[in-house]
Amino acid sequence: MTESPGRPSLAPDQCRLLIENGPFLIRRTGPDGKCDYVNESWSRFTGRSFEDELGRGWAGSLHPDDLPTLLRRYGRNGKEPFCHEYRLRRHDGAYRRVRDVSLPFSASEGAPGGYISACVDVEDPDEVDDRITFLRMMAHELRTPLSSMRIFVEILRRASARGFPNPPAAFAKLEAQIVRMERLVDDLSRSSRLSELELSLKSLELGDLVRHVVDLRWRAADATGARTDRRHTIAYAGLDQTRWVWADRLRLEQVFTNLLNNAVKYSPRGGTIQISLDGKDRMHNISFADPGIGIPPKEIPLLTRRFFRATNASRENYPGLGLGLSFASEIVERHGGTLTFRSELDKGTVATVSLPAQPPDLPGGLSESPARS
Repeated sequence: MTESPGRPSLAPDQCRLLIENGPFLIRRTGPDGKCDYVNESWSRFTGRSFEDELGRGWAGSLHPDDLPTLLRRYGRNGKEPFCHEYRLRRHDGAYRRVRDVSLPFSASEGAPGGYISACVDVEDPDEVDDRITFLRMMAHELRTPLSSMRIFVEILRRASARGFPNPPAAFAKLEAQIVRMERLVDDLSRSSRLSELELSLKSLELGDLVRHVVDLRWRAADATGARTDRRHTIAYAGLDQTRWVWADRLRLEQVFTNLLNNAVKYSPRGGTIQISLDGKDRMHNISFADPGIGIPPKEIPLLTRRFFRATNASRENYPGLGLGLSFASEIVERHGGTLTFRSELDKGTVATVSLPAQPPDLPGGLSESPARS
């Protein structure tokens, strides 16, 4: 580093103050991986004394599964800097993810002296909270269909033991709970794969897709005998004009199905669900408006956050993982569009998908194109 003329430097005691009490957890290890120094921040974080960390003692604070990889990095020629993440046990026993930047230094006559490593805690508190919330919600969501399945299986078992024919209704209800569990597993699967989402883009007319989604929703409800949707009616507006987009039909079907399901689910008293299409500024807008319970104003910006559930929608009355809208938002964004919401408590919600308008025939005669985002 080139010194700037007149630039002041830190005094040795100031450097020591920064090193010992700064945000970085610092340790020094020799070529053999044995430690001869840790700073005060390291000791405070781990709750272990300086003496505890000397020699191979420092490794006792690392997660056993992460230690071998780090030792292999140290076992190289001692001349290459590296960055590594691992779990370090905090003084309260909790393992925290830290990022370790290790720089080699030279001993006498240029021989490798070992590494000076600086670590910083990179565990995201929101991520931890999300994981805890997710596990609790999964336990709750899976417990409900499992309990119901156990009851229906017992009904079938008792009927068979008495020589009676098994009631068809029990089979239907058992199958409905299996379908519910399949949907939960599908949600989890999509959650892990969505970051690698692949789109197969084709010329698509939105009105046709909307009618298809509504028809599928109603037929599925009739087939399962759970047609609570009879309390709801659908009113269309703007579907008489063709509106073309360049999109993945299956993915948009997932988005529209989710928005329609929410409109039905969160308007338990029934009423009219208004589905409307319009265009403005080279964008096509598809809105799903319901007369339901609405969303608290301060929570509207949080709707597309994973695992989020509005405070007025209890899991007992409105089951779900809080993943649907996050999936829908990400899919829409991958299409170059937006998903927005307007809502009033006890009056209903309007969810609007806006997508770039696209003529049905692209230049060059292309009819479809795979796209990996």
